[in-house]
Amino acid sequence: MMIHLNIDTSLLVAALAVFFALAAVAWTAHHRRLARRLRARCDALEAGLLTLRREVEIATSMTVRAGRRNKRIEQECSILSDRMTALESRSESPSFDQAIDSARRGAEPDKLAQRFGLSRGEADLVTRLHGRKLAK
Repeated sequence: MMIHLNIDTSLLVAALAVFFALAAVAWTAHHRRLARRLRARCDALEAGLLTLRREVEIATSMTVRAGRRNKRIEQECSILSDRMTALESRSESPSFDQAIDSARRGAEPDKLAQRFGLSRGEADLVTRLHGRKLAK
């Protein structure tokens, strides 16, 4: 049994075949263009992410250095504050001039350190420089 197609039916089948073939080509081309655009967008986002990562690393490094510098400055301020407190307390106590006068009158280094708030080294120095000379 043979199917006889007339010319109109044959043309219609041929036209449909060409239409579906062109539709398949168009659909494939569209998806390839879409895939290329998506790949390009993905590449751009990855490059932006790498740049952002580098900038975050730089910012983190700067923050760490600033934190260390801040800690160092705080330590130096603490030391300076302690020195200022020592100087202020020393200025409230009798002066070196009074310690020198006492050393000239024969006061011992221990007494100078206690009475005038001098360190042992300062009291010894004042006594050596200004204390009474022992007769030999």
